[in-house]
Amino acid sequence: MKRDLSSGGQSEIMLRNGRILKVDREPEQLLNETLIYLGSNLKARRSAAKHVHQIKQFIPIVIDSETGITFFPLHRQTDYCRYYINSFYYLNYADQQITFTNQTCLKIALSEAFVRRQYEKSLTMMDSQKKIREQKIKYDY
Repeated sequence: MKRDLSSGGQSEIMLRNGRILKVDREPEQLLNETLIYLGSNLKARRSAAKHVHQIKQFIPIVIDSETGITFFPLHRQTDYCRYYINSFYYLNYADQQITFTNQTCLKIALSEAFVRRQYEKSLTMMDSQKKIREQKIKYDY
């Protein structure tokens, strides 16, 4: 999901088949609406990440740890251009280009170490939430 200078103020969502869907909402609004549908919200997810994982900036957003849906940001939420990458479909980053599992690519000028760190942070958060959920289920019965 991205919003940049080429998207004309709209957010672009890449679907599994590579098709681009344009919407008139901020990327954070889309994430928040999805989380509200699932019984949470963006503020709560960010607050939990800050508290549990000690993450201060570029906080990955775990939508559903069971299905592996986690978005990691590549820009600050105050920047006009914002990219949120779904870690489930992320395959590789090389030569300033992200490759997804459907073989589509996204060119973005960031350091390889930064993108890798963001991806790994999202996997760590997703794994942690999955373990917390499993522990809760174990003790709920």
